[in-house]
Amino acid sequence: MSNGIGAIVAIVTAIIGVAIIAALISQKAQTAQVITSGGNAFSSILGTALGPITGSSTSGLTSSANPINFNGNSGTSPLTYL
Repeated sequence: MSNGIGAIVAIVTAIIGVAIIAALISQKAQTAQVITSGGNAFSSILGTALGPITGSSTSGLTSSANPINFNGNSGTSPLTYL
């Protein structure tokens, strides 16, 4: 029984791995933009967290932030609809 479960887990893991590789190399995936965006978000969060220590007044939101409300319209705070 244990060998059967191990084989199933191995097959599922292989399928997930192939799906991840296919998504990364797909030209529609825009992997570079996703990685850049994630890096920028991490940098912003880190700057905000270290602001009180470094004396920086940088907040997590920049002037280019464009919040999206729950209806999908940009430019309006989601809190408006609560």
